[in-house]
Amino acid sequence: MDAMTVLKTRCRVRKFSPEPVTRAQREALVEAGRLAPTARNVQPYWEKF
Repeated sequence: MDAMTVLKTRCRVRKFSPEPVTRAQREALVEAGRLAPTARNVQPYWEKF
């Protein structure tokens, strides 16, 4: 799926599963956030993990 399709078809989620988020899923989310572009490539949040 390309980025424009994702942006055009996104929606709000108001109901969440009671299933807990696994450690592997949390690590994948942190890694995706770490790789996201930031102003001046500053990544101060990475030091907290």
